[in-house]
Amino acid sequence: MIQEEGRTVFISSHLVHEVERVADRIAVLDKGALRVEGDVDEVKGRVKQVQVRVRENSDAAQLPGVVKVQGELPNQMLTVVDFEVDTSIKFKERGVEVVNVVDQSLEDCFVAYVGT
Repeated sequence: MIQEEGRTVFISSHLVHEVERVADRIAVLDKGALRVEGDVDEVKGRVKQVQVRVRENSDAAQLPGVVKVQGELPNQMLTVVDFEVDTSIKFKERGVEVVNVVDQSLEDCFVAYVGT
């Protein structure tokens, strides 16, 4: 096996679910630019779908890391990249209460980073 021999194999594929089954580390490139890289679980841990309640004078789309907003005010679903432990606190400071945080598949993460 290649792993036992300490070798590295580069795979380029749009079949993200298949890459997830065999890769230990991944990198996402978009138009020649590196968007994210790391262990599969690390990359998956950086993208979340976040259910929020938005105050009347707040705009969830302007929050750091938000790449997609779904739903009508005050209840919206956000896709957030580079989600961290203190992201909920930062959102609340800007009038957006986090109700629920949901992990994403590697494919969902890929879409969040490349926007397609």
